[in-house]
Parts: sequence; structure tokens; C-alpha cells
Amino acid sequence: MENQRKIRILNDEGKIEEICISDISSVFPVIQTDIPDELLAKIRAIFEPIKDLIGMSLEEFEVGFMRGQNIENEILHWECIVNTFAILSPFFKNDEKRLLDTVIYISVNALYEDEKENELIKCIMESYENISKLTRR
Repeated sequence: MENQRKIRILNDEGKIEEICISDISSVFPVIQTDIPDELLAKIRAIFEPIKDLIGMSLEEFEVGFMRGQNIENEILHWECIVNTFAILSPFFKNDEKRLLDTVIYISVNALYEDEKENELIKCIMESYENISKLTRR
């Protein structure tokens, strides 16, 4: 179990907690059982550029959207992540996985305080914030 991929979440107290991906279903149960085809197409478009880095199958990724209250908002959230990743990835050719993880952590406010002080991460944070503003217009 030690080799299982972990993700960071904010717990109910607003603190960062690391959980195994396999434990997500107990923390975030599926609440939406049907995703309309037009939204599935958007989810698949989001998945395509990150499929080799995300550490899950398309089906697992789709189920993640079924755990949220509002699939459209979750899609916007992931569009911001993928747009930021797409713009910055040419500068991270040897470290795209780390870039993607960092953008995801930024998007859910799950960076540790010492990480927020890193100059490179500050640049990524600023890029994410600007792309988020443009994506959500």
C-alpha cells in the first residue's frame, strides 16, 4: 500500500491531508449517476492532454466528476488546470508530471506553506490565476 499514489485534499478543518487515490470513494461518494453526452465530450477533451500523467484511466477520471455537486463547475475547474498546464508545459519538458501535480494542488489550495514561497511555484500560481480568470469569463 505504500506505493499507492496519494493526493492532497483540504479536510473539513481546512487543513491539507494526503489520502490514497483508492480511498477517494469513501471520502467523496458518487452523487451524480448520469453525465450528459455533451459534458462527457468536454471531460474527454480535458483528459486527453494529461492522460499519460494523471495516473488514472478515463473511466476513473469521469467518475471523479460524478462526485461533485455541479459537473459544469468541475469541468471549468479542470479546464483551468489543463489550460495552465498546456501553456506552461513547454517550459517543463523533463518535469511535466510535477507541473501537473503543482497546478492541481494550486487549484484546490493544497500547497504547503513552504511551497508557496518557491519562486517557480509563485510563477505557476500567477499563471493559474490569470488563466482561471480568462477561462471563467
